Amino acid sequence: MNVSHKNVNFVVLAGGSGKRLWPLSRSNNPKQFLCIEDKKTLLESTIARIKSGFYDSNIHVVCAKEHEAKVVQIIKNENIKVFCEPKSCNTAAAMLYSVMNLNNKSNNLVAFVPSDHHICDEQKFCDAIAKAFSIAETDESLVLIGIKPKYPATNYGYISYQNDSVTKFHEKPTKEKAEQYLQQDDILWNSGILIGKASSFLNAYKSISPEFYNKMKSYFENNTEYDLPNISTDYLILEKLQNLKVIKADFQWSDLGTLDLFLAAKKIDSKNKIIQIDSKNNIINVQNKLTVLVDVENLCIVDTGDVLLVTSNQKIQKINEVVDQLQKSNLKEFC
Repeated sequence: MNVSHKNVNFVVLAGGSGKRLWPLSRSNNPKQFLCIEDKKTLLESTIARIKSGFYDSNIHVVCAKEHEAKVVQIIKNENIKVFCEPKSCNTAAAMLYSVMNLNNKSNNLVAFVPSDHHICDEQKFCDAIAKAFSIAETDESLVLIGIKPKYPATNYGYISYQNDSVTKFHEKPTKEKAEQYLQQDDILWNSGILIGKASSFLNAYKSISPEFYNKMKSYFENNTEYDLPNISTDYLILEKLQNLKVIKADFQWSDLGTLDLFLAAKKIDSKNKIIQIDSKNNIINVQNKLTVLVDVENLCIVDTGDVLLVTSNQKIQKINEVVDQLQKSNLKEFC
């Protein structure tokens, strides 16, 4: 697919801190600036994926002010506008901030795409987005892309759906619950890719969370303090919407939110010297030194030069607590 969508706006969400990918991800170089393959950052790959199917759409990147220079450096001289939040306040603020910044006709379409996804099949990705555009163009609904589960993932959110509408959001499940979800035909992974008219986004915020909407409006109109709750769009808006549509997609997709997922997608340098004796299921990202494992299993080992991380694969989601501890311990140079 390679069609014209001049009334379409893509907004790439690039404001995350990536604490769960520490120590690869740091405050001055969060996960959207990390590379998976071909020396392309996740942000660059996301933009290229959009351009592969929507070559003349309007592409924007929303990020925190402290990452503006990095984003500008990455996008170089491409015709991409950067929206810089005064501070990062999660996706609910980033999305509303972006829609208000667009300042164009309210019937224009907006697609919010996270910058930390790994998607192999660009064609299916673009087809799903195009289908969502078709629904949003003739309907005042917002449209969420859901992914058919491929395995019992415990680090993704899930959604139940019926007749192309979302009926319920589910938190990250236990292993047993994830295995149960895998057997159900009415359950999808929540991709976080959201599409709708600019007017539909504004109306959703105004009707569901008028206080949040008015705070943002006051920031733009009266230059008040950018004081918004740190909350996701799912919690603030989507879980309360009465008519949230869903597109069921079936492309290879991964939300690179944890070290194990990121390192599984990343092509580790084959020159790494690793010896394992009676050891298995270990994730190893160590450069420029010999790594020897004896009689150990289910470990994640990451060496960045200034940090050596060793953790159990089963506890890998607790890594974000390390960053909090570093900040409390006055070791911010490692954050």
